[in-house]
Amino acid sequence: MTEGPRTAPVLLAVAALCAVLFLTGLGRLALLEKDEPRYAGTAREMVRSGDWLVPRFNGAERLVKPPLAYWAMGAAMKAAGRTDEVPARLPSAVAGTLLALLAALGAARAAGPRWGGLAGAALATSLLFAVEARLATTDMLFTLFFTAAAACWIPVLEGSPRAGRWILLSGAAAGLAGLVKTPVAILLPPAAAVLAALLLGRAGGREAVPPAFRAGSRGRTALLLLGSVAVFAAVFLLWAAAAERATDGRLSAAFRDQLSARFDAGRDHHVEPPWYYLLLLVPAGLPWSLLLPAGCAAAAAEARRGGRGAVLLAYAAALAAVVVLFFSALPSKLPSYLLPTTVPMALLAAAGLREAAGDPEGRAGRLARRLGGGAALLLAAALAAAPLLPAVRERAGEGALREARFTARVGRALGGAPLLPHRLLFLARR
Repeated sequence: MTEGPRTAPVLLAVAALCAVLFLTGLGRLALLEKDEPRYAGTAREMVRSGDWLVPRFNGAERLVKPPLAYWAMGAAMKAAGRTDEVPARLPSAVAGTLLALLAALGAARAAGPRWGGLAGAALATSLLFAVEARLATTDMLFTLFFTAAAACWIPVLEGSPRAGRWILLSGAAAGLAGLVKTPVAILLPPAAAVLAALLLGRAGGREAVPPAFRAGSRGRTALLLLGSVAVFAAVFLLWAAAAERATDGRLSAAFRDQLSARFDAGRDHHVEPPWYYLLLLVPAGLPWSLLLPAGCAAAAAEARRGGRGAVLLAYAAALAAVVVLFFSALPSKLPSYLLPTTVPMALLAAAGLREAAGDPEGRAGRLARRLGGGAALLLAAALAAAPLLPAVRERAGEGALREARFTARVGRALGGAPLLPHRLLFLARR
């Protein structure tokens, strides 16, 4: 039997799960807080004015974000013939579904359909991912193109004869990610590929180093990477050049101001300490993030034995690490910046479960059993500490109040589900 027929039912099951989680009841809640109304309102003005080049909100230019997310929301509004919550949130729901399918397909290709289904389901049901897939913001659409740019490096690491095409295609996907939010998709996936190559070489010796990263091929790979940057720039400038002319230079000024604010702790309102994401990583990925140690153990075991999933798991671990380190180095931090880590984390969690099932007495199996007990203890501690939640205001100040509002938004998006572990995190960090 071929791989395709065996994988198709898994993909259908993942798609059905995403339809239930992401697509049902999108209009049940009004647009939340300030972000959703701004994004949806900007898309609504594009539809009504017919000006799809320069984003505007309440008649004023809104140049802090590129337009691709507004285009997606606006296209959904035009297709639906309505401009309410449902079409505004639909692009995030569709992007979340595509990401879960991509994770399932990649895992199935690397290690079989069963692992693919597990990876797709783990991603769709992880906390931060499930919330963002139901919100009218830019984050899920950005993560889709960021992950597509990263996925193009998998064939390169596997030694594909068409590695050059994949590297250039990664630049195109990064350009689309840049049109949604930020240009980091041209930086982080290649950096993660270099780190993954080092990890594979360390685990399996020189022969395990991908051909594109061996001494005789590094120059060609570097040139292709420059070509990828050129493709990225071409995709982004298709819009940016026209918008720059239409705004008489105000677009570039707004971008420079936004970029400088992200690096200036005195100007940004989302400043957090460098360890912020290390504390947030587990709560954001619950419940599957509890299996990350088992997943890392499974990745190391797969790399040592040169298994089918060695490249995918090494790259997943490298990508998650690079994303966390990069955003930890910036003063500006928000929980949603962790969203690009959700796909690699789901792959690692699924690998941990797969390794535990195949070798219960191995390292991953022992870790999975211990972490199962840890999950129960975490839940018990969260319930026991519920009366302490009012202390957030007194002990944490404005930063924690902002995070508490995020917690409330998450709870409303999930229909009021309590997120006590997330709240306890912000009590503990002070």
